Amino acid sequence: MPKKNCDIIYSSLEYGSYKVDIHNYKREDFGQDYDLIDEIGFNILDYRIKKIKYILSKTESIDKIYFEFINKKDNTNKILETPTWEGLTNKENEYILGDDEEIDIVKIYIKGIKLVGFEIFTNKGNNKKIGMCKEKYAIIEDDLKKGAKQIVGFGFIASKRYGVYCMRFYYINKN
Repeated sequence: MPKKNCDIIYSSLEYGSYKVDIHNYKREDFGQDYDLIDEIGFNILDYRIKKIKYILSKTESIDKIYFEFINKKDNTNKILETPTWEGLTNKENEYILGDDEEIDIVKIYIKGIKLVGFEIFTNKGNNKKIGMCKEKYAIIEDDLKKGAKQIVGFGFIASKRYGVYCMRFYYINKN
């Protein structure tokens, strides 16, 4: 049971989906869920986001995403990574957060029903766009618009056919 307000971990909505072709349905097209909570359980507050790496498709949506989380106590790391498959030839891009840098806001970009990108904003005034980030597709969760939040983790759904097509994130109130 949380003892104070900052111990509550909130989950965003799940952003993105894909349209099933009922005439040519393949289970592998649906993909898999990749979530930090599955990797470390609810000890999520013991970690901080250190590195984000990604590969974009030719249409600038996200083919692959990789997050590295560092344990604040012992500096061990946990990796959250969507799969790699043959044919991913695009260059891998990387963003490394500073030791005291935190993600405050996530802006999600949805085209139709598919996640096509997201943008992070940090407490150090930095921002990084990942994927196709056009303002007409932008969404910011209401809780984040008010400020005083910190993003502590992410989850994605990805498949070989669609790449990363769905995301969610976890956040807490700042002290």
